Amino acid sequence: MKCVRFSEEAHLTAGKQGGEHGKRSFAGHSSPFIVDVVRERTPYDAIAKMKNARIDGAMGYDLHLSCLDAEYKNVESIRRIINDSVLPVMALSYSQNYEQEAYEETEALF
Repeated sequence: MKCVRFSEEAHLTAGKQGGEHGKRSFAGHSSPFIVDVVRERTPYDAIAKMKNARIDGAMGYDLHLSCLDAEYKNVESIRRIINDSVLPVMALSYSQNYEQEAYEETEALF
């Protein structure tokens, strides 16, 4: 895994790409729109993967919340991941086993 350190200037410049007031959105981009699939177990690993994907040309992220370890399936951890990104993030919550109980537990988080 690559480790990358971003300067604050690069972070602020990238935030301007999102449009008015640095808003990050999937709307209004040209095709093709390159999105990196993020399936990491911890916020630290998810953030690192997203930063490396941005260097490799990603224009947004598909964050799979079901892949996070149970201790990180909370609003604070998810907010930390999303707020660290200067690119748009689509957070998806798929049940790993499609059992009703697991579905209800995941839904209760939000």
